[in-house]
Amino acid sequence: MPSKRIFLWLVPLLIVVLITSATFLYPFLRARYLLSQLEELQINHSTFEDAQKLAKKIGAQEGSFTKCTRAECEWYKITDNALVPQWYRGKGVSFAVVITAKDSLVTSKGVEYSVGVGTPTVGEAFIGRPRVYVSQTENCFKWDEEKQRKLQEKFREKFPDIVETPVRKGWQKIWCKDEKIASDAFAVCISTRYKSTPEDWKKYTAFNYSCFWKYKGCSYGKDLLTIADPYPPRPC
Repeated sequence: MPSKRIFLWLVPLLIVVLITSATFLYPFLRARYLLSQLEELQINHSTFEDAQKLAKKIGAQEGSFTKCTRAECEWYKITDNALVPQWYRGKGVSFAVVITAKDSLVTSKGVEYSVGVGTPTVGEAFIGRPRVYVSQTENCFKWDEEKQRKLQEKFREKFPDIVETPVRKGWQKIWCKDEKIASDAFAVCISTRYKSTPEDWKKYTAFNYSCFWKYKGCSYGKDLLTIADPYPPRPC
């Protein structure tokens, strides 16, 4: 019967459409999910056990640099669109969340969105992949303050006080090749000392998720976060 033949023809087609849709959409949905789960953790309020529970929930791994204890631990979870055919996705994109706990409390959380999937090539390992890193911690100027303190002790003179702001951001690196940008890295650090923290976090994690599914994907950190600062004049 014609209706039966049409049905038998449509079923395989429907399966192909569903598999294709899942391949393209799952990484994007997974990235959104991972980001939403980070909202559960509050800096210097959430405990080691809270972070450990969330890490287990999202399938995060412990960092390999130090042994995971209440004194110090780091967890990370990565998702990417590596299953999308390379001829379509281009270099592809990866999305990672990172949680750090020290002295039994969560001290920072962050998100890295980058161009590229899998193990970096030699070139990528050398210059770094184009990426955006957004983190939240109590004090984004702690390293600068410590450096200034050591300089003051060394030279025995008072330096101007460091002016803290709710958000510290900027281009960490712009690597050029043949007078064209080859790689870039934009970083945002949001301090939890200010009431604007929730709004700032929402603003700077408004990523361009279309990089997961659009043809040839994205090429630069600027593509991943459209509100990133403009490049400095003549970056190359």
